[in-house]
Amino acid sequence: NPTRLAILLTLQTGEQRIAGLTTQLGGSQANISAHLTRLRQSGLITSRAQGRAVYYRLTQPELGLLLQAAGLLPAPAGQQAAEENDRTVRKTQPPDR
Repeated sequence: NPTRLAILLTLQTGEQRIAGLTTQLGGSQANISAHLTRLRQSGLITSRAQGRAVYYRLTQPELGLLLQAAGLLPAPAGQQAAEENDRTVRKTQPPDR
Protein backbone atom coordinates (compact mmCIF):
# COMPACT_ATOMS: atom_id res chain seq x y z
CA ASN A 1 0.00 0.00 0.00
CA PRO A 2 1.51 3.37 -0.99
CA THR A 3 0.35 5.09 2.20
CA ARG A 4 1.89 2.42 4.42
CA LEU A 5 5.11 2.59 2.46
CA ALA A 6 5.15 6.37 2.88
CA ILE A 7 4.60 5.97 6.63
CA LEU A 8 7.49 3.50 6.88
CA LEU A 9 9.77 5.81 4.93
CA THR A 10 8.77 8.78 7.09
CA LEU A 11 9.43 6.83 10.28
CA GLN A 12 12.99 6.16 9.09
CA THR A 13 13.85 9.65 10.32
CA GLY A 14 12.67 8.88 13.84
CA GLU A 15 9.62 8.75 16.03
CA GLN A 16 6.53 10.60 14.90
CA ARG A 17 3.17 11.44 16.37
CA ILE A 18 0.09 10.91 14.26
CA ALA A 19 -0.34 14.68 13.88
CA GLY A 20 3.12 14.92 12.34
CA LEU A 21 2.48 12.01 9.99
CA THR A 22 -0.84 13.51 8.91
CA THR A 23 0.84 16.84 8.18
CA GLN A 24 3.70 15.27 6.22
CA LEU A 25 1.69 12.69 4.29
CA GLY A 26 -1.67 14.38 3.90
CA GLY A 27 -4.93 12.56 4.38
CA SER A 28 -7.12 12.36 7.42
CA GLN A 29 -6.01 11.40 10.88
CA ALA A 30 -8.48 8.49 10.84
CA ASN A 31 -6.96 7.15 7.60
CA ILE A 32 -3.37 7.43 8.87
CA SER A 33 -4.43 5.86 12.17
CA ALA A 34 -5.94 2.86 10.37
CA HIS A 35 -2.71 2.34 8.43
CA LEU A 36 -0.66 2.66 11.63
CA THR A 37 -2.82 -0.02 13.24
CA ARG A 38 -2.17 -2.42 10.33
CA LEU A 39 1.57 -1.72 10.42
CA ARG A 40 1.66 -2.27 14.19
CA GLN A 41 -0.30 -5.53 13.86
CA SER A 42 2.18 -6.73 11.24
CA GLY A 43 5.09 -6.00 13.59
CA LEU A 44 6.72 -3.37 11.36
CA ILE A 45 6.19 -0.48 13.78
CA THR A 46 5.73 -0.05 17.49
CA SER A 47 4.28 2.72 19.59
CA ARG A 48 4.77 4.23 23.00
CA ALA A 49 2.58 6.57 24.98
CA GLN A 50 3.94 9.68 26.60
CA GLY A 51 1.17 11.38 28.47
CA ARG A 52 -1.69 11.70 26.00
CA ALA A 53 0.61 11.56 22.97
CA VAL A 54 1.47 8.34 21.14
CA TYR A 55 4.77 8.09 19.29
CA TYR A 56 5.32 5.61 16.46
CA ARG A 57 8.65 4.19 15.28
CA LEU A 58 10.03 1.35 13.20
CA THR A 59 10.59 -1.89 15.10
CA GLN A 60 13.74 -2.44 13.03
CA PRO A 61 15.64 0.67 11.92
CA GLU A 62 17.16 -1.42 9.10
CA LEU A 63 13.73 -1.67 7.46
CA GLY A 64 14.45 1.43 5.33
CA LEU A 65 17.58 -0.21 3.95
CA LEU A 66 15.60 -3.34 3.19
CA LEU A 67 13.00 -1.33 1.26
CA GLN A 68 15.76 0.35 -0.73
CA ALA A 69 17.46 -2.97 -1.47
CA ALA A 70 14.18 -4.47 -2.62
CA GLY A 71 13.65 -1.57 -5.02
CA LEU A 72 10.40 -0.53 -3.36
CA LEU A 73 11.30 3.10 -2.94
CA PRO A 74 9.46 5.39 -5.31
CA ALA A 75 11.57 7.03 -7.96
CA PRO A 76 12.36 10.73 -7.50
CA ALA A 77 9.51 12.95 -8.70
CA GLY A 78 11.36 14.11 -11.82
CA GLN A 79 12.18 10.56 -12.83
CA GLN A 80 8.57 9.46 -12.29
CA ALA A 81 7.30 12.29 -14.49
CA ALA A 82 9.77 11.38 -17.25
CA GLU A 83 8.75 7.71 -17.10
CA GLU A 84 5.06 8.66 -17.28
CA ASN A 85 5.75 10.90 -20.28
CA ASP A 86 7.61 8.04 -22.00
CA ARG A 87 4.65 5.71 -21.46
CA THR A 88 2.21 8.33 -22.78
CA VAL A 89 4.32 8.96 -25.88
CA ARG A 90 4.57 5.23 -26.60
CA LYS A 91 0.78 4.84 -26.30
CA THR A 92 0.06 7.74 -28.68
CA GLN A 93 2.63 6.93 -31.36
CA PRO A 94 1.54 4.71 -34.23
CA PRO A 95 3.18 1.27 -34.25
CA ASP A 96 6.30 0.80 -36.38
CA ARG A 97 5.70 -1.03 -39.63
